[in-house]
Amino acid sequence: MSRSLPPYADGPLPPRRRRSRKQRTFLALGGVAAVVLVAVASLVGYTLAKYNSIERHDVDVDEAPPGDPENYLVVGSDMRTDGSVEGRRSDTIMVVRIDPAQESAVVLSLPRDLVVPIAGTGEEARINSAYSLGTPEEGRQHLIDTITENFGIPVNHYVEIDFQGFSRLVDSVGGVPLFFQAAVRDRESGLFQDRLGCVTLDGNQALLFVRSRHLQYMTEDGDWEADPTGDLGRITRQQIFMREALSRASGKVSNPLELNGLVDIAVDTVGLDNQMGVGDIRDLAGRFEDFDPANLQTFSLPIVENGDGATVSPDMRAAEPVLNLFRGLEPGDISPSLVAVTVLNGSGQQGQASEVATSLTAIGFEVVGTGDAPEPRPRAQTTVLHRAGEEQYAQRVARHVTGPVAFEVDDTLEPGSVSLVTGADFAGVHQEATPADEVVVPPGPVPDGESASAATSATTAVPDAAATQPPVGEPAIGYAVGEPPPGTDCG
Repeated sequence: MSRSLPPYADGPLPPRRRRSRKQRTFLALGGVAAVVLVAVASLVGYTLAKYNSIERHDVDVDEAPPGDPENYLVVGSDMRTDGSVEGRRSDTIMVVRIDPAQESAVVLSLPRDLVVPIAGTGEEARINSAYSLGTPEEGRQHLIDTITENFGIPVNHYVEIDFQGFSRLVDSVGGVPLFFQAAVRDRESGLFQDRLGCVTLDGNQALLFVRSRHLQYMTEDGDWEADPTGDLGRITRQQIFMREALSRASGKVSNPLELNGLVDIAVDTVGLDNQMGVGDIRDLAGRFEDFDPANLQTFSLPIVENGDGATVSPDMRAAEPVLNLFRGLEPGDISPSLVAVTVLNGSGQQGQASEVATSLTAIGFEVVGTGDAPEPRPRAQTTVLHRAGEEQYAQRVARHVTGPVAFEVDDTLEPGSVSLVTGADFAGVHQEATPADEVVVPPGPVPDGESASAATSATTAVPDAAATQPPVGEPAIGYAVGEPPPGTDCG
C-alpha cells in the first residue's frame, strides 16, 4: 500500500553507541545470510505449517502489481525474539530487486556508516541508526522510510535475518568454498586464514570472514598489508561470499532431507513482512528454480568521504544509474532534484519565466534563477542549454516541456546545470515526464529573429545521454578475496 512519508531536515549526528564483542560478532551478516535464506525460504511453500511459523513483521510497504519487479529490503539484526532493544542495530543493509518475468536479481549494498536524513526525526545520522529508533516495529519502519525518502526506491517486501543463525546455515550447506591467493587476517574479528587456494569455510570461519572490516593480507615479501577501505571492502567480500553461498545452497535444495534442514533454519532465523503470502513465495520458487548465482549482479552505493574518517555520504549524481535499476527507471534517467535549472524568458511574454519556474519547482527541479534571455527577442525556438557530456540533464527538463525543444551546448554552465530558454513556440510545462524517445525536436535550427536558412550551433537531435546504458558492474572496492580465478572451480 502507498503511504505519506514524514518530512526531514538536517541536524546533528547522535553519539555513537559502544557494542559488546558478542554484538559485534554477529553484525554485518544480515544481507549475506538473508539472501541465501530468501532463496531457501522461497521453497518453504511445500509445507504450510513451517511457513506459518516464520516470524511476521507489521510494517508498511509499497504494493507492486502482480508479476512486476519487486524490491526486497534485506536487513540483519542481532535482536532476538524476546523483543529486547538494547544494542539493537543493523549494520548490513541490502536491497534485492527480483524481476520474475526476466528471472533476474540485482543487489544494492548500503554502507552502515552512510549519513543521510533519518525519516521522521528531522536529523541526519548513520543509516543503520534508523533501525534502533523506538520499538522494533517502529525502527523497521524508520529504516524503510529512510531508504524510500533518500533514494526514491520503493520497498515492496521486508526480510530480516537473525545473525545467530548464520553459522548454522553455512554448516547446513556443508560450508562455503572460497579462494585465497594470500593469507588474510583480521585481529578485530578474529579471522586468521593462512591456507591458500580453495578453502571451504565452516560456519564459524565464515562468520569471521564476512564481518571483517579491518582485513590484512600477506604480500609476496611476507609483510602484512592493511585494506584501508573498511566497510566498503567488507561489502565487496560479502558480495563475493553471497554468490558462492548461493551456489552451494542451490545444490542442496534438490535433496528433500537437506532442504528440510535448511527450511528449519529459515523458520528460526528469518522474519518477513506480513504482506508476503504463501502464493508469492511459491511463485518465486517456481520462477527461480534454475537461477544461476553467477548471474547475480551486485552493486555498492557510490559515496564520498566526509573527512572525519568514520562516515560517508551518498554521491547522488554518480549513483543515479544504479539507483534507477531499483526504481524501475531507465539507467540514463536523472531525478529532477539533481538538475539545477535557470529559466530565461525568450518569448517576450510577460511573467513567463516566473510561471515556468514555479511549474518546474513543483515537479522537483532545483530552480536557481529566472530572467530574460539575451537579445534578440523573441526567440523562435524553445532551447535547453547544457554542458558537453551532460545531455541527460537537458533531456530530463525537455521531457516536461510541451512542444518541440532544441538543444545547445554551453560549457560556461556549472556541472549539473541547464538553462531553459523559452521561445515563441513554447506551449507550457507538464507534470508527467514524456518518454525520452518521444521528445519532439524542431525540424531544423532557427536562429533568434532570423530565417530558417541561417546557420546556428544549436543541436537538433535528441541528446544521446552518456549514462543511458545499464550499469554492468563495478570495480571491486578494497581487497577482494574469495572468488575463484578463471579456470578454477572450488565447488
